Amino acid sequence: SDSLNEPPVSLKALIPQQDSSAPEAQWRQVTATGHYLPEVHVLARLRVVDGDQAFEVLMPFAVDDGPTVLVDRGYVRPEQGSHVPAIPPP
Repeated sequence: SDSLNEPPVSLKALIPQQDSSAPEAQWRQVTATGHYLPEVHVLARLRVVDGDQAFEVLMPFAVDDGPTVLVDRGYVRPEQGSHVPAIPPP
């Protein structure tokens, strides 16, 4: 995608407020300043990474003077079968 070759832009330039959308900017690299909301996280179950089970870790990020967005922090492996492991802090 051409968006991967473009320099990063401020997230607030693409999504200035909470109800904004930017479907033409899919996969666009962005920069943002703010903070994670670590008391809230979502796990996407039933993922497979390199042939093994995984949980995708998603966490809200409050952009300074901007929207709150969901950030994919990567994945963690389950413990003993399908038990959720401790999620490292952001």
